[in-house]
Amino acid sequence: PAPEAQPESLPDTPDRDVIQQALGAVAPAVMACAAGEHGVADVDIVIASSGRVTTATVNGHFAGTPVGSCIARAVRGARFPRFAQPRYEITYPFHL
Repeated sequence: PAPEAQPESLPDTPDRDVIQQALGAVAPAVMACAAGEHGVADVDIVIASSGRVTTATVNGHFAGTPVGSCIARAVRGARFPRFAQPRYEITYPFHL
């Protein structure tokens, strides 16, 4: 295993490519949640500095629905590389 990164070598926040990669990894699970429904699920995501998703909230058409709950669970499974800021928040649109 690689040695632990020194804190000063960590990026402040995840960059766009890293975000796309991490959320792309859970996209198949998100799509499976849609069960044939179509639309855009905007997901508010809070990522802790450890790289774990602490909150995923689905807004819009799928908010408060079983599909939305499934999507939120799938997004909480995303893993990001560690970063220096205590947390990072984004809204990401998943196109179903």
